[in-house]
This record gives sequence, C-alpha cells and structure tokens, in this order.
Amino acid sequence: MPIHHNFKRTVLVTGAAGHFGSSFAQRAAEKYRLRLFVREGQSGIENIREFGEIHAGVLGDGHDLTAACQGIDTVVHVAASPDPSAVWEGTSCAITLSGRITCFLPLRPPCGKWLSAPD
Repeated sequence: MPIHHNFKRTVLVTGAAGHFGSSFAQRAAEKYRLRLFVREGQSGIENIREFGEIHAGVLGDGHDLTAACQGIDTVVHVAASPDPSAVWEGTSCAITLSGRITCFLPLRPPCGKWLSAPD
C-alpha cells in the first residue's frame, strides 16, 4: 500500500508577477504552497496575492534570495526582463538572450530543486 503524505511542497516562483510566473502560480496554487518572488513595487502583485505568499525583493541580492529560499523545497525560476537594454552591471545577475534573468551567487541559497525555463 503506498504511503500518502498530507503535506504540500513549498515552491518559490521567481518572476511571479510576470506573464509565465503568474500563470504558473494560478495553476499550481491548489497543489503547492507558493512563495511568490516579485520586485518591490512591481505591477501585477495584486493579481497574484491570492495564490501564495508574496516575497518582494531583488533577485540579484544574496540576502533577499536567501531569505526567500528559507523552507523551500523547489524553485521555479522564470524571472525575465522584457527590456533588451536592461543593465545589470554591478549585480550578480545577467540577462540571457531570451531575456531570462540568471543570478550567480557565491553560495547557492538553501533551496531544494531548481527548475528554470530554457533559453
């Protein structure tokens, strides 16, 4: 007989107020406990509040990301910038050709599995 656990995995969604992140949050909210990582003051936050806990911060800030990762089982990393001229100099983040934000931290935050959108 299979063992069923009565707990929901806790998932951190980066870019949660964006197009893909908000769609994921809406669909995943029933199955997972969500922590929704957004930029402070970003538009669209009010549209996702009902799907999980909002964590506002800066993705390239090691302290913000580490705090967001506390108690997280899985990270769904879909943060991106629609602005091709965005400047990330002086941060630990870079924007890939597809616009996805990739952050390189000296030590990976204490999160579980990492899933990210392909470039």
